[in-house]
Amino acid sequence: MMPKNQSCVHSMAALTQGTHYNYTVLGHTLVRSVVRPSAREVAPIEKGEATFGIYVEDGVLFFLCNLGGHWTASHYNWWLNLPELRPDPAAELNAPDKSIPVAVRLMNAADAKIAAANTFRIPEEPAVILRQCVCDQIASALDPWDHLEIARKALGRAPSLGWMARKASWMACCRSVEPEESAFRDKIFVCRTV
Repeated sequence: MMPKNQSCVHSMAALTQGTHYNYTVLGHTLVRSVVRPSAREVAPIEKGEATFGIYVEDGVLFFLCNLGGHWTASHYNWWLNLPELRPDPAAELNAPDKSIPVAVRLMNAADAKIAAANTFRIPEEPAVILRQCVCDQIASALDPWDHLEIARKALGRAPSLGWMARKASWMACCRSVEPEESAFRDKIFVCRTV
């Protein structure tokens, strides 16, 4: 895990505010960038408490995250990754452990430094649904420009993304993964699967 107050983006003095989720051959990452994150925004990540979910609209997959009572979302498009970075979710559906570790970073947009970092594990059932949604997206070959227009409209529909969370395909409350633990399952609980 990267230490706090260290820049993880070399030669960047600032970042754009927002939330970005990505799924590549390197794994699952969620980066939330805000100007001068407050203690209230840092605490859930440091405590290892988060709620994740997915919402699909017109073939566009949105990865939802709630850290401390505020919903954020990021659209995901498998096709926008470089070909060598595109994962094979169908092959991962056959893996013995189907749960997904998600590396979460809260960044200070003002100076591009890490304010909080943790890794969370999405349980098997919602992880399988997430991978299946990506498989569906791959099969549909949605045009990237259409994808971006659908995402723009959905994310701009309301200032709060609570509406998206209420329509989510699944929701999972997750605890952080203790790196030294081999049996992490006691750290995870599913609060709602829709």
